[in-house]
Amino acid sequence: MWRSVLNEVVTATAGYVGRRQIQPNERALIQKMGVTVLIALPGLVLHYAKDKDSPLNAMTMRQVLAHSSIDRQIKQFSLSAVLLDYFVLPHVRDNPRHAPGDDTDQGLEKPPAIATLTALIRDGYFSKAMSLARRKYDWEHPSTDSMPAKQRPTIAQIKAVAKAKFPAQDDSMDALPAISQMPSMDAQSGTIRWSDDAQTRDQEKRTYGASSVCIERKDLDLGLRFLKRQASPGVGAVSSAFLRHCFNKGVQSDKAINDYLLPFVNICLSGNLHVHAMETLLLTRLALLPKPGADFRPLGIGGALYRLIEVTVNKKYESSVSKKLRPNQFAVGVRDSGAILPALAQAMFNRGRKGHAKNCDFLFIDMKNAYNSIRRKCVLEGLRKYAPQLVRWFLYTHKTTTKLVHSSTAHVGECQTGVKQGDPLASLYFAVGLHDTLVKIHKEVKKQYPDANEAALAGAFAFADDVFLLGDLADTSKLLPWIRRVLAEETGLELVTQKCVAITSRARPDDDDVFDALRAQSVRVQRDGGVMMGVPFGTNDFIDNHVGSLIDNYIKDLQALQFFDKQAAFTQLRMCINARPPFLARCLPLERGDKHFKLFDEQVTQQILTIAGVSQRQRSTELVQQVHSLRSLPGFLSGTEVRHINRTEVRSMAIAKARISTLRFFVDDLPAFTGPVKGLWEGDFQIAAIEPTSSYVPEEDEVKLKERLRGHTLGNIQTTCTISVPGVPNVQPHFDADDRRMKAELDDHLYDANLVLHTRTLQNLRNSNNQYQTPIAAQVLSQSCPNSGRAFQMWPTFRNRIKDPLFLHGLRCQLGIPLVLPVPDDIVCHCGTIVRNVDLASPRAIDENGYATNKQPHELTEEPLHPLYCRYEGRAGLRISRHDKITKVLARRLPGLYHNATFRLEPRINHTPENRKRGDILITAGGKRIVLDVMVTCPANRSMVTKHMSQRIPGAAAACAVKWKKRKYLRTIPAGTEFVPFVIETGGRLAKTTSEWLDSFWKDVADQKTRKLRQASVRMTCIEIQRQLFFSNAYMLSQFAQHLTTTDAIQAAQ
Repeated sequence: MWRSVLNEVVTATAGYVGRRQIQPNERALIQKMGVTVLIALPGLVLHYAKDKDSPLNAMTMRQVLAHSSIDRQIKQFSLSAVLLDYFVLPHVRDNPRHAPGDDTDQGLEKPPAIATLTALIRDGYFSKAMSLARRKYDWEHPSTDSMPAKQRPTIAQIKAVAKAKFPAQDDSMDALPAISQMPSMDAQSGTIRWSDDAQTRDQEKRTYGASSVCIERKDLDLGLRFLKRQASPGVGAVSSAFLRHCFNKGVQSDKAINDYLLPFVNICLSGNLHVHAMETLLLTRLALLPKPGADFRPLGIGGALYRLIEVTVNKKYESSVSKKLRPNQFAVGVRDSGAILPALAQAMFNRGRKGHAKNCDFLFIDMKNAYNSIRRKCVLEGLRKYAPQLVRWFLYTHKTTTKLVHSSTAHVGECQTGVKQGDPLASLYFAVGLHDTLVKIHKEVKKQYPDANEAALAGAFAFADDVFLLGDLADTSKLLPWIRRVLAEETGLELVTQKCVAITSRARPDDDDVFDALRAQSVRVQRDGGVMMGVPFGTNDFIDNHVGSLIDNYIKDLQALQFFDKQAAFTQLRMCINARPPFLARCLPLERGDKHFKLFDEQVTQQILTIAGVSQRQRSTELVQQVHSLRSLPGFLSGTEVRHINRTEVRSMAIAKARISTLRFFVDDLPAFTGPVKGLWEGDFQIAAIEPTSSYVPEEDEVKLKERLRGHTLGNIQTTCTISVPGVPNVQPHFDADDRRMKAELDDHLYDANLVLHTRTLQNLRNSNNQYQTPIAAQVLSQSCPNSGRAFQMWPTFRNRIKDPLFLHGLRCQLGIPLVLPVPDDIVCHCGTIVRNVDLASPRAIDENGYATNKQPHELTEEPLHPLYCRYEGRAGLRISRHDKITKVLARRLPGLYHNATFRLEPRINHTPENRKRGDILITAGGKRIVLDVMVTCPANRSMVTKHMSQRIPGAAAACAVKWKKRKYLRTIPAGTEFVPFVIETGGRLAKTTSEWLDSFWKDVADQKTRKLRQASVRMTCIEIQRQLFFSNAYMLSQFAQHLTTTDAIQAAQ
């Protein structure tokens, strides 16, 4: 329905509603109504879904709209008008929401409720949920220096902050050309209708840009991909996640993008959307982020549709604009600027501190409320010079005043000048507006050094509004009054010397005159180092102390995971907490901060054990080391992809990749700094590698795992070595393709190192003194297969939620943690084959539950994963249920692989009285009959381990099961019928014959498009089977654990 409204806005712009032609005034009205419905409809339906007493829901809406009388009104007035009259406006009338008065007391701040955190996780806002969980933990565990509960600001106070942070426009410096005089543009072709008069036409091109943005499908696909799913919604109910859901991959979505979304985006960019509709689209929610010193950082959060347009435009033009702004501006299109700038800072600091060079000091300049204060006229001039295609869009979105709305619906202010911090294009706008002034300052700094070599290493650089001067503080500090004047005159920005920071690279005596000069201007001085892009630079002690402080905060965040369920806690740990330190680790030398990163890794492993329900007394050194190794590995190696930060191979390769990007920038754009930066990187990296076996011969089109194993068996790599990776990459000027090759090689080195770690972990399990570890090694090896561990990468949203018992036991199984710890030696299950030499008259022939014990016993000390294949009465049904569910998944997916085929479940294999055997699925296609028989086998079974070495040979259990199936069925299979044993191990590994059968659906297909579609279909089949297997295994383990807990409780009571 939402896409239909979007389509209506598009067709109305072309002058039609359905087949009816409309007039310009009606077109404007439908555009306004359509945009209003677009931003309101998802929230309205969500409200219906949450209100259990409401008779309305999405299905009811569809039924109402399908009624013949309503259908006539839609054709007469438009779908948007009907939705407004029948649903949106009645909802507003029946659910009035009044903005609070300016001075209404808002009460004290309260800690977020668990229900709030759960709702945020359900909706996919993980970062926000983590932030609120931190606040809740701090609230419930106040420290000695904690602040008392704050009073929530009143609307009047918010308006006062908005007025201070969003200055009034200046008649001269914010004067923009009139939109009404802008030549019209065709939204479909991008053709601009210029004046026929040559002189007027030239003037129009100078004023409004000679060309304008016209988005293509590939640009929009890129914009959708880079649209932040977790971004907060602005005014309205359309979120980024909703847009991505509406236009996800698929035939319908593909058509919707081409027919609805792409034309709508170009209608907006070309200025063919009516001004009132555009005002609705531009409505901005004001968010005030607290800063130190009772200050706020104002964010203007636009609607998701508006953000999509801006993200798409930014991605289309940032690269070309970046080339014009380099090397002074790093915020636009500079890849890995978070690694480049810290390297520059450390190189120059070392040059001053160790080499005693004079022009290596830093002076960081602070500008008051920069984004909101830069004057729009200088932004316009910058766009005309550096990005003329964006002039038209900038005028459409910034010529008019943007209303700022509080979440309480109160109108709290207006944005009349500057650019809104929070807009995807804000940094580009700010950068082009500041650039000419930045270049002027850059040249003035260089003038201080007559020597060309010294001048080459001095200048002014910026990341958006974070500007710093590089040179001798004795020279750069004298420029501050001049810089203050230039910034004010050319951009309207105000320099705040009290917030400027000077960092001395060269050691200076305490009575140096430069300190007096800086104090006179209220500039703060740091002598041991500073922070660039969040990364410390300076002396070793300064860096280590700063890293330690950051890591302590990250470790503290682990405590906030107690407010989430197990799946959500694991997701937050993997995506939020463990994702924070890597940017630090990759930008610093291996020896810097290593003890802090090591502590962080250890604490993350401890937290995973907590989520897995392993108490402190159960955490043996062997178990902790095992979990520590496995949790960092990829899913196809039985890992959970919670990667290590300080593991030598991981960090070395991350640093090496960052150095390639860093050196690429300096070689191409700042060659004078290349020498000092290379001087930082002493020594090569050492990383584990795999030596090929003597019989290994590379094959053509070899799969990556086989290629990297080089003739070895997975989990049994016999010969390894250590190789050196150059600390200084061989980056050649203006040759980016080589960078991709070098980074791919580094990824391969890390791939090999993971395979080596995987083998070492399995060897430790196989060689353990605890006999229960050998079957666990077999299960871990079975789990080392494609699509393994995907349950731990699923976002816990809506249908992806996993209940705590299932997630706990699924996680324990993935990481090889036994069902019960310590593993007891008195738990025996008598569910095996009958043992003939047991005296049935003996009192011991009956167990405590009344069942005969004359069957082979299974002790948990020898078979810790026995519940996965237990045949005990009452639990055997779980095995059958697992088998049946996997069969149903396969039956549901097979029609996507076979076309014009018939399927039948549980077919009789041979219609003879003496043969009652049945298969699971009968496929009849093109006169060919195929019988599938599904089997799930466990490699951790005692016989599989002792007889078939399943702990050493990948797929040994599956191969054994295939042989058994063939012996059972092949003699009874009628002629002309193909028998396929579909065998999967409890770890998810498919039998070799099963994999080959699935691959046959796509490998021999000549047409590339069909081949890819078939391959994707096979992959999705395997993924769904893996998913079902995970849930079934976890349920079987949880039921067995519950039985043990109940038995223990009964015995304790007795």
